[in-house]
Amino acid sequence: TLTETIEHSVSQVGDGGFLQVSGMNYTYDPDGSQSDSVAEITVEGEQVDLEATYTMATNNFTTKGGDSYTML
Repeated sequence: TLTETIEHSVSQVGDGGFLQVSGMNYTYDPDGSQSDSVAEITVEGEQVDLEATYTMATNNFTTKGGDSYTML
């Protein structure tokens, strides 16, 4: 879900749905497709473990699917 959320966020650049993040970094290709534009995600300096569980905080608007964040 974390990866899907970040992929969706970078697809929203310029459309108002781009998320602000803290405690993580990522790189992306602005010309890539939504499903493969994010090249790397790190949390607190460590590569994201796709099998791990991460906790994230956001607002009700986003968790209820606002800006098409339906994965949350």
